[in-house]
Amino acid sequence: MKMSTRDWSVLTLVALSLLLFGVAFLLIPEDLRVPIHWNITGEVDGWAKRESFLRFAAFQSVLSMLLGIFYYFTCRLLGNQESNVSTTRTILAAVLFFFVGIQSLIFLGTQRENGIESFRLINIGMGFLFMVIGNVMPKLKINRWAGIRVKWTMDDPQVWYQVHRTAGKLWFAGGGLIIFESVLLPKYWIVPIMLGVLFLLCSVSFTQAWLLACRKRTTR
Repeated sequence: MKMSTRDWSVLTLVALSLLLFGVAFLLIPEDLRVPIHWNITGEVDGWAKRESFLRFAAFQSVLSMLLGIFYYFTCRLLGNQESNVSTTRTILAAVLFFFVGIQSLIFLGTQRENGIESFRLINIGMGFLFMVIGNVMPKLKINRWAGIRVKWTMDDPQVWYQVHRTAGKLWFAGGGLIIFESVLLPKYWIVPIMLGVLFLLCSVSFTQAWLLACRKRTTR
């Protein structure tokens, strides 16, 4: 089977994740103290010592491998539906890129005396992830693994299509908003706005699905 550029990218990202863990195991000093968690205002509230960091890095590598395995078996899980397979693989590749990016930023922070400013970069990455999801979401057809899977969308292909068409535009715009506020606004605004955007996106899709289902019932 010929591998696409996306397939090679996923394989490279999984290999990079494992490589980062191996390099970290060899290079991380005993007196490591690196930020690995930030509170809602963007201030560091979690620091890792060497053992804690290596456990965290191992978890990230395992997660990357699981995403890679899920990517590889997408055809079987989605019943060879070509549109769903391609779209789901694009989403998985974007998620994998996001997680390996976080892993890389944290590792780079261990190689600098004062760490690096990764809080904004992580949120910018989240914004790009939202935009990728929004761009491919309208291509999804009903399935058990990806998309807005509530009762009203799963029961009616037309409701599914309309909800995902609207959601695609909203998620793309929401990702752009997250990138904008991550670059320009003070750190204490970044996470609340991102969570607010995520809540709004989910609420709009849920409400739209319910309204469309109710409308169809009343017109029967």
